[in-house]
Amino acid sequence: MQGPRTNTFDDNGRIQQIERAIISVGKANTSIGMKCTDGIILLGINDKVNSKSANTVSEKIYKIDKNITCIIAGLFADGLQLISIARRIAQDYRYMYGIDIPLKQLTQDLSGRLQNFTQSGAGRPFGVSFIFT
Repeated sequence: MQGPRTNTFDDNGRIQQIERAIISVGKANTSIGMKCTDGIILLGINDKVNSKSANTVSEKIYKIDKNITCIIAGLFADGLQLISIARRIAQDYRYMYGIDIPLKQLTQDLSGRLQNFTQSGAGRPFGVSFIFT
């Protein structure tokens, strides 16, 4: 028997896969971004005490391009997959236009791809949230 699809509704009219993705992000450790006059601060808390494996390394802050950094909260594997896609978008933009991708352009392109992926029916919503700087 197959598991719930992305368009499977429960008795309350909610989509089950989206509820699971929201719960995953809600259970994630804290990630904070703060804009200051001198720059931007990103803070990610990893809970090593409650980690299932003492050897687990779960970075939370990633460099996307020379001018863009992000921090993730939620499912680690989902975050890595989306970071890979974001890096590819930034590289393609640099190859085509010869300049760094603007942050707004990156987030719009990434959001559009995620929307298409989620609505295709074959994938599930990603259980991760981002703060881009």
